Amino acid sequence: MKVSIAEFGLDLAVKNSGMVLSVYSPDGKTYLGRCKVTKTGLEWFKGKTKTGSKIKWTDFIDMMEAQQ
Repeated sequence: MKVSIAEFGLDLAVKNSGMVLSVYSPDGKTYLGRCKVTKTGLEWFKGKTKTGSKIKWTDFIDMMEAQQ
């Protein structure tokens, strides 16, 4: 996947508004969606939708560790 930062503040710490990563297909031609990283968790917006799917950090960590 090609992932780039869509919005980036001057401060490297993730603030309340979060940070958005744009995700494209490996060839960079197809926009797949964006992932918003916030203090409380992650939110995935498929394609150009305005409503995303949220997951709390604790739930994300549990899910990832269950795959090990």
